[in-house]
Amino acid sequence: AHLYGDSFFETLRSFQKQIPLWPLHKLRITNTLHILQYPKEWLYQIEEEFEQILGSIEYEKTYKIRWHAYRVGIRDYASASAEPAMEWIVEERNDLDNVFIEKAVIYAKQYKAFGELSPIKSGSALLYIKAADYALQQHANEAVILSSEGYVSEMCRSNVWLYDGEYWSTPDLKSACVDGVFRKFILSTAHIFHQKVKEEKITIEALQQAKSVVLSNALRGVQVLKRLEDIEFETEPGLAFRQHFHAIWTDISRMKELF
Repeated sequence: AHLYGDSFFETLRSFQKQIPLWPLHKLRITNTLHILQYPKEWLYQIEEEFEQILGSIEYEKTYKIRWHAYRVGIRDYASASAEPAMEWIVEERNDLDNVFIEKAVIYAKQYKAFGELSPIKSGSALLYIKAADYALQQHANEAVILSSEGYVSEMCRSNVWLYDGEYWSTPDLKSACVDGVFRKFILSTAHIFHQKVKEEKITIEALQQAKSVVLSNALRGVQVLKRLEDIEFETEPGLAFRQHFHAIWTDISRMKELF
């Protein structure tokens, strides 16, 4: 059944032999196990394997860790067993600190519906593949994915935030966005920097009229979007926003205090 999408994955960033956002990843994994009705005992195996991986990598290097989990066996669309299978890809990376996304486009050929599965990172990713292909065809780096109600949902690889001069807003979960780990990190720590953040329904017009726009994910943190199609955004507010959260994210001891 995993060939039809009965699976989920996490993409993590590790440095100094740590995964600073691990508590938030663990929370999302726990919720996903519940939603997909996978045995909760899987979490213990996942944690053991993560510890083995962290023990095998080098302290001074940065890594992308991609983890994919599914149930063993195929029986048409039904899962044949509850036995876990896990695949790991560990890559040394030195290209994860790109500050800017040059251009994004709006993908309006397919829409993402809100439901029990919409906030998780499932193995059913055809919508994201089509949106990324469309962005590539338009000579863009990212694509805006819309909810079935026509609101802004997310990007192909990231959550999205827009700045109106006072608040940084991100689509609420009912807009069908993934419950992003770095999104949750921003929402839970914004008060430290006196940043005004909120979740809400965001229209295409609101996105187009924003002063500044940033993207967030657990691999690259915050990136600043320069342009949405032919609309250019201010970059200074986004750079300041990025600086705040990267200051905590890269401070391992501070992260341990917070989470």
